[in-house]
Amino acid sequence: HGAVTKKKRFAGWWTHDGEGSHAKLRESSISLKGTTIVSTACQSGSQPFARLLTKELGCKNYIAPTGSPSFYNAALFAHIYYHKLFKTKKSVQKAFDSYAGRYRNPHGFTLFKSSSKSPKKKKH
Repeated sequence: HGAVTKKKRFAGWWTHDGEGSHAKLRESSISLKGTTIVSTACQSGSQPFARLLTKELGCKNYIAPTGSPSFYNAALFAHIYYHKLFKTKKSVQKAFDSYAGRYRNPHGFTLFKSSSKSPKKKKH
């Protein structure tokens, strides 16, 4: 789940152990170098959080919604994206582009890349 502040800003991932905030991620010894993270947590596609993961912590790709998807929207996105990634497109970029080009994206699922200056986002 996404932990959201009273001002409706994304604060981090909410878990049963607490919040995966910016500060906690910076303090952790987890290595994200070269990884791809796909989040379906509400509003986890915030620019500051994506920048933390991709620019500071070395995550290669980060995909997350800027909106608040219902459970079924998050599940459908994940199902379609992973099917495209593993069965047809074979790359994060191609799978995301195929999803974004063919399906409604009402919650703004966005691909943030460590090597790019601006995120890939498609809304229909």
